[in-house]
Amino acid sequence: MLPPSQRCKDQTTKEPTGPFKRDHLLKYLEDQAKSEKDWEDVVPFSPGIKRGKVWEGDSGRNSAEGDTRDSGVAGMEMPIELDLDDE
Repeated sequence: MLPPSQRCKDQTTKEPTGPFKRDHLLKYLEDQAKSEKDWEDVVPFSPGIKRGKVWEGDSGRNSAEGDTRDSGVAGMEMPIELDLDDE
């Protein structure tokens, strides 16, 4: 099978625009980003107000058992056993 670039004839007639200047492109993108104004927030920001649930992590669990069992992994109820006998 031939790749698409070899199956179809070349339809581009545009001349190259010139050499690629990465520094000029990055400077233009930074200037453009600085000149655009920010989006308006749907709910305005208020410092000190928490919205939604606050993540607590694993500190809320009961850790009286020591959290390590036969497998050495906290929270694993049953160790994994391998049966390697040839039967």
